[in-house]
Amino acid sequence: HVEAPTAISVILAGILLKLGTYGMLRFNYQLFPDITVDLIKWVAVLGVINI
Repeated sequence: HVEAPTAISVILAGILLKLGTYGMLRFNYQLFPDITVDLIKWVAVLGVINI
């Protein structure tokens, strides 16, 4: 990642950031399923805003 050209480095950084967020959501869903069901609409709204 460090030795990649600038354009590739930007793409990799974006992918790693999104995968980290996805992993945190999946991990928390297994720990707190009831809270996740309550907050899923807000997660969807944030996802639409970030598109």
